[in-house]
Amino acid sequence: MINQTTSRLRHLLAFWLVTTVACIWIHPSDVREYRIYADEALKWPLLHAWPHEYPMLSLAVFLLPKILPLAYRWAFAVITGMVLWQLMVQTHEGPAWDRRLLGYLALASVGLFAGRYDIFPAAAAFFAVMAARQGQFTRAWTWSILGFLLKLFPVVLWPGFLIAEWRATGRWRWDRLAAGIGAGVLSVAVQALFSRQAAFSSYRYFLHRPLQLGSLSAGLAALVHFGRFHLMTSYGSINVMTAPGPVVADIVTGLSLGAVVLVLGLAVTGRIDLETTSLSLLTLLILSSKVFSAQYLIWLIPLWALYAWRWQWLAAAMLTTLGYPVSFLLAHQFGAFWLHWALWIDFCRDAMLLWGSVAWFMVRVKRTDVSSGILVPSRSLSG
Repeated sequence: MINQTTSRLRHLLAFWLVTTVACIWIHPSDVREYRIYADEALKWPLLHAWPHEYPMLSLAVFLLPKILPLAYRWAFAVITGMVLWQLMVQTHEGPAWDRRLLGYLALASVGLFAGRYDIFPAAAAFFAVMAARQGQFTRAWTWSILGFLLKLFPVVLWPGFLIAEWRATGRWRWDRLAAGIGAGVLSVAVQALFSRQAAFSSYRYFLHRPLQLGSLSAGLAALVHFGRFHLMTSYGSINVMTAPGPVVADIVTGLSLGAVVLVLGLAVTGRIDLETTSLSLLTLLILSSKVFSAQYLIWLIPLWALYAWRWQWLAAAMLTTLGYPVSFLLAHQFGAFWLHWALWIDFCRDAMLLWGSVAWFMVRVKRTDVSSGILVPSRSLSG
């Protein structure tokens, strides 16, 4: 046990040191933005300034580095490392899970991990799935609601939790769903009470913004209108502007909704387990969104690590880093044409993520024995 803990700590420290140095060198704008939000919130009257593109509880994360006697960037990096350590310590999946977790993170996020707060909601979402897998549904919903108040995306776990508890107990726990929705409404009310502009800001951010460079819809729209699109900076990111963009986004959304229905139908009939349902829904959310920032893979990686290495996921992780920060650093040094390379690199990343996830999903679906009507497991969890 001591040797395993020492090995975990050694590998985590190696990853943390590399990502911290990389982020300090790159100077990501997000940490600077977090510090501004924290500084504004501490001005009198207290808490009258809230983040305009993040949910309410994100402010608590942005304030945490103020506790440490370090420069904000270093303090924030220390806290992300502490959260990652807790994720590893509290998860009892064995050394193979640790290796896959840190391996995927190193390939996909070494240049941004210590400069984003996504490990906070990602850890909350993973703890929620693990609790639900053990039948601890109250704990699962608590973790998922906490993650939702940090960064919205854990909301897609809720249908899977409802189905899993119904299959385990025979009851639909709509009261848990109502508690999640109520927490969201309460967070908006609190923001509106202190800062009317901040209310619904995180929801409007995703509803009204154009196609971000890394999204699957942006890549498809650029491919359809090849040579007749342009890039512009808005909403703090590089976005793709092209005529077929809205139509392509609607088609991708429609196909994704169809896939969600398929996933939930298989979950209801017991042909996929809770982990498969959760990872599938999170993947569909990311691929169908108008925004696919590099840090979003952090949401998936703890769940990826439950399964054997997949070369498509490894390729998606490496391509993510080539898209950001590598291409953005080259664009800063040698010209904006490197951003077009980032667009196509991210499009290849999205294709790899889709390919690998479909291949993985097909393995996870249980076959039905036609003669007996019995569900036959396809492969073990490591498959």
